[in-house]
Amino acid sequence: MSLALNRSELNEELFLGLAEIAQALPVVSFTTEADKQYMIQYDVDRANALLDQIGLDKRGDDGYRLRPDGKRMTVFWEYSLQFTRSPELPLLIASYWKAVGVNVLLKEITTSLVRQKEDQNNIDISMEWDLPFEFNLINDPEVYTPPWAAGTPFLANPWEEYWDNKGQIGMVPPEWAERLRKIAQEWKSVTPGSEEYMKLGKEMVKINL
Repeated sequence: MSLALNRSELNEELFLGLAEIAQALPVVSFTTEADKQYMIQYDVDRANALLDQIGLDKRGDDGYRLRPDGKRMTVFWEYSLQFTRSPELPLLIASYWKAVGVNVLLKEITTSLVRQKEDQNNIDISMEWDLPFEFNLINDPEVYTPPWAAGTPFLANPWEEYWDNKGQIGMVPPEWAERLRKIAQEWKSVTPGSEEYMKLGKEMVKINL
């Protein structure tokens, strides 16, 4: 889905060509140039090939991809202008994803409703501002590990319930989410700038990518 985005066009259309084209990453000492360039190329052919490889290789008469159950592959994107800044951003992104056969339905809603849906684990796409600076991450590593939030409603609530209740309720998290959580716990005890700090930070970025 990242390869299907025409970031150069987004930059010209919405930011007067002044934005830096890079992957969404925290501004920290352990990100690399390779991290910044990861999957940012506009490559529709590769995007289509990857979608085919994961089992979305069948299409309906309308050209949209079909899920394994035969239903149209559709993303319902409920967004708040507080986070998209303009209605043109989701419109452009939807057009890019539709071009590779993924249907996108857009609906503008209020910020409070976005956060309510996040809290209820009832939203296809979540888009909020994060705190990408190193001192924020040191203070609260959950910003880049599950549940990816501190002062706002949590995402992945079923995982949080599982952890908080020792597996009695909720949903078993995948291994990568478990590892991110462990990184967050270890992060609080390491010295900023140390070898272990840099090692954990690089792993955290890699998993998020």
